[in-house]
Amino acid sequence: MNTAIFKTWLIQNGSSPKVATDTISRLKKLDRALIESPISSSIDSEFNKDICEQLLKCFSKSGKNQIMDSFQLYSLPIGKRYIHTYKLSLTKYITFKKEYPDG
Repeated sequence: MNTAIFKTWLIQNGSSPKVATDTISRLKKLDRALIESPISSSIDSEFNKDICEQLLKCFSKSGKNQIMDSFQLYSLPIGKRYIHTYKLSLTKYITFKKEYPDG
């Protein structure tokens, strides 16, 4: 994940520098959780596999679902309302990757 290019893209697309930094922070935490999980993956690997389709499904029902159980991303705030901020950050990253596949 090229955070510098992504941050620039976020700011150019209307995010404030603070929001851009927060978005990247959430993505780094999600990426770290993926790497440390039994599936040992990354956001970019999941994007290359299925454009993060399965990963996005982890966030349904506030993360309390079978897909999250299979990913085992227990360091995320599962069951808390703000888990959806991670989904929003991931959705922004997916949009960025579709525009800039090498980014």
